Amino acid sequence: MYSLSSDARYRQRVVKYSHKHGVTEAGIRFRRSRQAIYEWRAKWDGSWKSLVERSHRPQSHPKQHTETEKDLILRHYARNKDDRILLWQTLREKGYRRHYNSMNRAIARWVGEEKRKAAKKKHKPYQRIRIATPRHNGKVERQHRCDDLRFYSKLRMYNLADGRKQLAAYNKKSNSIFKICLGFQSPNQVLEKYLGVM
Repeated sequence: MYSLSSDARYRQRVVKYSHKHGVTEAGIRFRRSRQAIYEWRAKWDGSWKSLVERSHRPQSHPKQHTETEKDLILRHYARNKDDRILLWQTLREKGYRRHYNSMNRAIARWVGEEKRKAAKKKHKPYQRIRIATPRHNGKVERQHRCDDLRFYSKLRMYNLADGRKQLAAYNKKSNSIFKICLGFQSPNQVLEKYLGVM
């Protein structure tokens, strides 16, 4: 079985042999290139731990999120953390130009640790539900859940007329929110394209 420590110990044997018999002899005996043996000799400080293979993962790359983008995401994340598509749309309006999946990966990297710790503390028990109930009803129920998250849970109305007025404003806003199932377009944009073809 391969392990980093066994590989490092093997390299140490090669280096010791090369000091005693020469690099060319060590290369022939252990079937390694002379250049590799010279590199190992330069790394070696007398301990096999100095020959352990280090990570080749780059510390940075040219397309990584900038500090400005990170600040923008984290500033708006607290308000829209339960509704990622709305968060992405808000960021796009503020000048964020990356894809939705890229934003999710960045959030998972920056916020993931805190979420995992909170999830461990807040363990939900397993629940069984009856079959053929509305909870199994897919996209419609998902839209109802989004409506509940974005509107009904925050609703404060003084009378029925006020509630209807707030609902009309929310419906107008809701139809301009991007949806993943529509290819990151809002229902209004899809309707405009459809009417433009007719």
